[in-house]
Amino acid sequence: MLPEFEGPIEATAASRVFHGEDTTGRALVDLDEAGYVEEEWFVAGTADARGADGSIYAVDVPYTTRLLVRRPSDPARFSGSVHLEPFHVLGEGSPTWGVVHTQIMRRGDAWIGVTVNSGVFGQYDRLVVPGGISTLQDADPERYARLHLYVADLDAVAELHDVPMTDTARIMERINLAIAQGTSILEQVAHAVKTGAAGNPLAALPVERLYASGWSQTGMFWRAFVEHGLHARCRTDDGGPVVDAFFIGVAPGPAEHPADAVLVNLLSEGEVIGAGFGSAAGVPRNTDTPRFRGYEIPGTFHSWSKQAVQPDDGHALHNDHPWYVLVHALYDGMDRWVRDGTPMAEEPRVQRDRDTDDGVARDGYGNALGGVRTPWTDVPAARYFPSCSCHPLTGVMEPLPDDVLRDRHGTRARYEQEFADACDALVRRRWLLADDLPLVRPAVLAID
Repeated sequence: MLPEFEGPIEATAASRVFHGEDTTGRALVDLDEAGYVEEEWFVAGTADARGADGSIYAVDVPYTTRLLVRRPSDPARFSGSVHLEPFHVLGEGSPTWGVVHTQIMRRGDAWIGVTVNSGVFGQYDRLVVPGGISTLQDADPERYARLHLYVADLDAVAELHDVPMTDTARIMERINLAIAQGTSILEQVAHAVKTGAAGNPLAALPVERLYASGWSQTGMFWRAFVEHGLHARCRTDDGGPVVDAFFIGVAPGPAEHPADAVLVNLLSEGEVIGAGFGSAAGVPRNTDTPRFRGYEIPGTFHSWSKQAVQPDDGHALHNDHPWYVLVHALYDGMDRWVRDGTPMAEEPRVQRDRDTDDGVARDGYGNALGGVRTPWTDVPAARYFPSCSCHPLTGVMEPLPDDVLRDRHGTRARYEQEFADACDALVRRRWLLADDLPLVRPAVLAID
């Protein structure tokens, strides 16, 4: 059953759109200057509520939630591609927009964020970090008064009330109770947008492709969407898939890969060693049928936002390299595979070593071997750690001593030339877009 859409919801001096965390919200870019418009819509209907294992808690539960839509102000600029993202349970953030908005707007794509989190755990306490409808209503009670999502009864959640954050599997169950209608709602929104259903926010645009995207918890969201059969049943009138590609970042992908959609699974070094989800992870082998690519990137960490999750704790230098540009290229490759059948690049996995403390093989500078090679790891100026004492999801850089830099590079000029050569190689390997090349700069070394 298709939902009903209402909007755009008027913004006034006293009633404005809630944008979530600053690191992932509208504050990242001046949309007007970029030639984009932002609209907030409400969407209402009925949707099933599911458990973490796909079992049905309740059938056809009424809901009203919100969409945030960003699209080119000039319809002629629209590329035909739409990125669909559930807002994260942490602070109603939008990590895909935060990482990829530059690429989205370069291409003239549209983006839709959907609130799927009730923000209430049972009927008596908030999630560990509240988000969703509770956060919206705290920020603007009048604007968001009508929003509501399924709330589990007390008996269903009592045993999860005091689950420690270290129990990853049960924490995911706890989170799922707050987003129990999410996959069903996204199925409805995706179908309405892809098929051009009357009244949907992009009804006036020729939508050709729909990309489902998520990071960490929202990556797990799309994993559940596939594993619980929603992708398989979410069809256009001609029987084709509503979702053309899935991007799952810093989270494990589904066990079974969809036969009729591209699936990309990206892991940082953090997941490879077990930071973030509690146990070491890895991506499976690549296949062209079904269309799957898995990537592991040494030197990286769980949080891919453009600034650290946590301020520097005074004892570590946070990893501030623009790793996100690699994702710009990944999205470009994913789009090519969908549009014209050009397979995405294949890369080796991070090398494992059972005899090391973290199970990863490392070079003489302490950086992981294998995986997607970058100038930061192949022309090293630092040792990269995938977590920090101040926050397990923030990466750390430890600059190499001057004598080590001299032994490795000789002179500053030689280092800079090697770094530039490595950047050119990234472009040739389709891991860096030419437009992003100026963003990848060598370190400023003290050696002559």
